[in-house]
Amino acid sequence: MKQIALSLVVVGIFGLYAFWNKKPETMVISDSRPKLVVKTKPKRFIEDEDDDNRPALLAPKIIKSPPISNKVYRDGEYLGPVTDALYGNLQVKAIVKNGLISDVIFLDYPQDRPTSREINTQAMPYLKSEAIAAQSAQVDVITGATQTSKAFIESLTAALNAAI
Repeated sequence: MKQIALSLVVVGIFGLYAFWNKKPETMVISDSRPKLVVKTKPKRFIEDEDDDNRPALLAPKIIKSPPISNKVYRDGEYLGPVTDALYGNLQVKAIVKNGLISDVIFLDYPQDRPTSREINTQAMPYLKSEAIAAQSAQVDVITGATQTSKAFIESLTAALNAAI
């Protein structure tokens, strides 16, 4: 009987300990909707220190954006092939002006399901702006829209290869 009582006291003390040390930050609230996360390249910082002797990592300075691709494309409109994005097909058209990518137009993308429409309408502007900024099809894959990103890269790569 003493062993059972002692066991209950130990379990009770452990329960109280766990209850009092519970942090609200550890609670997870689940949302069933798919998440769209854009992976970006890490920010670069100047390596020297500021006037107040703090490391530059704590005080970022404005620096030049990464250089654009050295490729110069022929002006025109170039169609990429229809590529499989798992939940549908994807096709893009690259518009080149003055040797640079000026626009990327989605001619087709997965849109037959509500989830596909929601994910792709969020992902497409990022993919388009990244391609124009990079002046190539070398863009980051968007988490949550992985298949669309891969199909975009494939279709745009082929279109830009035709423009070289």
